[in-house]
Amino acid sequence: MSEKRKIKYCALGDSITYGFIPRNYPGYPGQLKSYAALAAQKLEKLSGSEVEFSNFGISDSTIANLPENTPMCIRYAEMPDDADIITVMGGTNDVRCGVPLGKMSDRCNTTFYGALHTLLQGLYTKYIGDAEPSVGAKRKIVILTPIKLLDAEKSHLPNTPENNAEALFKWESWINAIKEVAAFYSLPVLDMHNLSGINPHLNRTIKGFEDGYFGNYNPYITDGTHPTQEGAEMMAQALAKMLV
Repeated sequence: MSEKRKIKYCALGDSITYGFIPRNYPGYPGQLKSYAALAAQKLEKLSGSEVEFSNFGISDSTIANLPENTPMCIRYAEMPDDADIITVMGGTNDVRCGVPLGKMSDRCNTTFYGALHTLLQGLYTKYIGDAEPSVGAKRKIVILTPIKLLDAEKSHLPNTPENNAEALFKWESWINAIKEVAAFYSLPVLDMHNLSGINPHLNRTIKGFEDGYFGNYNPYITDGTHPTQEGAEMMAQALAKMLV
C-alpha cells in the first residue's frame, strides 16, 4: 500500500487565524479551531493526503511593521522553508492601530501598501522564486481578505435594516489594496470580506454580556470581530476547495 502524500500547510495571520474565542461565546477567552485549522482538516479529506498544519496566527498581529504587534511582513521569514501551502490573512489590526494606507508605489514596510509588498514579495521569493522550479511550481500561496467587521460603537443600535447598514465598519480601500498588491505578484485572492458568509451587521440577535460588549451581535461573530466556531466553519468551507 502506497504512503499518503504529505502536505505542509502554514497559515499566517492574526487572532482570527489563531482562533481567538470571541466575547459573548462559550469558552472566552481561549482558542477554538480556526478557519485555517478546519480548512486543513477538509483539505486532508478532499486531497486524500496527510496534512501537517502549522498555525502562525498571533493575536494583535499587523501586516505593517509595528514592532509591538509582531508584524507579518517580518515574521513570515520564521515559517518553514518547505511549506507546500501558505495562506495569509491580515489587515484588521492595521486598521485598528491606525497604520497609514499609503499608496501602490510604496516599498517601505510602515504603510499598509508598502508592508503588503514586503510580505508578498518575500513569500513569493521564499517559496517560489528561490525554489527549484519543479518544487516551486507545486506550491500555493493564497491571500485572504479580512472578514466584515461591526462598528463596536454602533453595536447597541436596534436590529433594524437601517441601523444594520450603518453598523458595518467600512474599509473598502484596505480590501482593494490587498487585491491590488496580490494581483501585482500574481497571487490568488479569496475575498473573505464578501464570500465568507459572515455578515456581522445582519441578524444581530445575540445580546452581548461581556464588559464593553453589551451591544447586539450576529451569532456567527459574537463580538463583531472574531468568528465563533460556527463562523470559522463557514470560512473553512469557503477556503478548503481553493487549497486542493
